Amino acid sequence: MKYILTALLFAGLAWSTQAYAQSRIELVPYAAELGTAVDITHAGDGRLFVARQYGAIFLVRDSMDVADIEFLDIASRVLFNGERGLLGMAFDPDFATNGHFYVNYITGTGDGISRISRFTVGPNPDVADPNSEVVLISLPQPNPIHQAGGLAFGTDGYLYCALGDGGGSDDPNNEGQDPTSLFGTILRIKPESDGTYSIPPDNPFVGASGDTLPEIWAYGLRNPFRFGIDPGQRRSVDRRCGAGALGRARPLARWPEHRSQFRLALLRGQCSVHHRGLCGQHHVPMARGRPFARHPRGHRMCHRGRRGLPGHTLSLPLRQAPLHRLLLRRIALRDARWARWLGG
Repeated sequence: MKYILTALLFAGLAWSTQAYAQSRIELVPYAAELGTAVDITHAGDGRLFVARQYGAIFLVRDSMDVADIEFLDIASRVLFNGERGLLGMAFDPDFATNGHFYVNYITGTGDGISRISRFTVGPNPDVADPNSEVVLISLPQPNPIHQAGGLAFGTDGYLYCALGDGGGSDDPNNEGQDPTSLFGTILRIKPESDGTYSIPPDNPFVGASGDTLPEIWAYGLRNPFRFGIDPGQRRSVDRRCGAGALGRARPLARWPEHRSQFRLALLRGQCSVHHRGLCGQHHVPMARGRPFARHPRGHRMCHRGRRGLPGHTLSLPLRQAPLHRLLLRRIALRDARWARWLGG
């Protein structure tokens, strides 16, 4: 039996190596001169749009060139430095008929103000009207870091908006764990035609007591700069840059059965954040191991898992992994260096 198992093991390794070799991806330059690009998405009509942090959105044509005129230019309103700027965008599911799209950016002076706004295209479908802005959410920032930026529409038609814990380092005001604060959250709202928004009736805090905010769909997050929604699994994945060389990508929740509070404002990879007496109470079980040999300074992305279920880590090059639009399906990443642990 031992020899049979050994043979099967080596056969499996050989098949995995062969499959990996056959599935290599070749990278081909598609569009140039897009420095400070922070987001890329489409409008459901074949066009690609690239958001640049300084405050403009560009249209990329099928011919792989960038349009000469910005699709949207709000650079004069954007506070651009460090982690601040135009950070995210999302197109309305009914964009073809209403021409609406949404942006998440920082404006003002000092520490800045997070603003989630709606814009509308003009008579030229390749140019939006910068004067069409309708502000849905405005949130003054206490620090110049952890200001998130992700925006996405779910298959449920609702708009999901990511806001960071506001910093500074290690969330000193514990904003991320406060359900009466917009900091450190992903919001779930229904934009209305008049420029306001309403609360989906199945949001987890609808009808909650006290000052808990019904817009919140998930809280306890650190800086969800990017997240994605997996329509097949009805699951969202939060991805963010971590402090130093630590970053994470993890499933947040399925809907409508929400799991709304997370301890990510208290945890960084293997590290507990030592504040408010919470040190040692919550630990991320990490598999031991080194990052890829080619990338000695690697992001270690971790999914804690739920209690009694396994989690995973994935080591990837520094400051690349959390920025990719990936969805964490293990079957899709089976050739990557996964490590497992039990616990959660």
